[in-house]
Amino acid sequence: MIYEDYNYNKGEDLNHCPICKKAFKEGECVTEIELPKGPFLLVHKNCYNSVSKGKHENRTSSNVSPETLLKDEDKLWRYMDLAKFISILKNSTLYFSAPDGFSDIYEGAHGELKNKKAWDDFYFSFARASIITAPDNRWHKIEPEKLKDNAKRLVKEISQTWKKGVYINCWYRSEFESEAMWKMYSVNVKNAIAIQTSYGNLKKELGEKVAIKPIRYVDYSKQFIGPNEEFWCKRKSFEYEKEVRAIIHDFSNTQNSGIEISVDLNKLIQNVYISPYSPKWFQEIVVDLIIRYGYKFNVLTSSMSEIPF
Repeated sequence: MIYEDYNYNKGEDLNHCPICKKAFKEGECVTEIELPKGPFLLVHKNCYNSVSKGKHENRTSSNVSPETLLKDEDKLWRYMDLAKFISILKNSTLYFSAPDGFSDIYEGAHGELKNKKAWDDFYFSFARASIITAPDNRWHKIEPEKLKDNAKRLVKEISQTWKKGVYINCWYRSEFESEAMWKMYSVNVKNAIAIQTSYGNLKKELGEKVAIKPIRYVDYSKQFIGPNEEFWCKRKSFEYEKEVRAIIHDFSNTQNSGIEISVDLNKLIQNVYISPYSPKWFQEIVVDLIIRYGYKFNVLTSSMSEIPF
């Protein structure tokens, strides 16, 4: 929770251990502690170990949300129009878009602008503690003005979102297809395709150079998104997307609007689904295209087109 009255630097003392009250000496081992509300604290490593011993021994994974975990068998869907599907068949690639091409203004955001001061104060405290203990997690004496200037410069760097060289490929995670996704992610829903794979298949095809995680949906008015997490979070209003992202960093191609990653489509794609709004002849065209490009995907009519009684 973000409070307007947060003052992370009030009473901050980076020269004395708050546990034993003794002054730090040059080169002493220290540990940084982040408080729920307040500044980052520096404590002697031995002091921290003595008070935290056994504190986490009985911790379980019960506080981990199932939505944050991915299993190899989880179904992933990607909805598109026919033109994009043909491009995938022709090039045997997946397209990763630069975040600048996304319409969401919160793409890569850290929080709401009205809370920017609280963010700056929080990371100013963090920056000061980090600079004093860099690079070896030991306490080092630094002149106050020099420390302040370096901390301000570090906060400025942390606050920036580096979109260049970041490329994103998005999937919908669900056991079933989605009517909303059919209509949202195709230019012409009557000529739309959905390719379905699994997390395990996607992970094998993209390899270790690509990170794959579910999006975390957050309330930006009540929390900050830390550095390196900007592209793994979206607003609560997008929860219906159930998005799983694959992200790759390629700083040799920072000016591109997107990049293509080669994959073996025969190993990646489990099923191809035809839009429930398409005419009957459309499936024949899709099957013909798949054969023409040398693939043998399982082509299915959307279950949403089944007639009820």
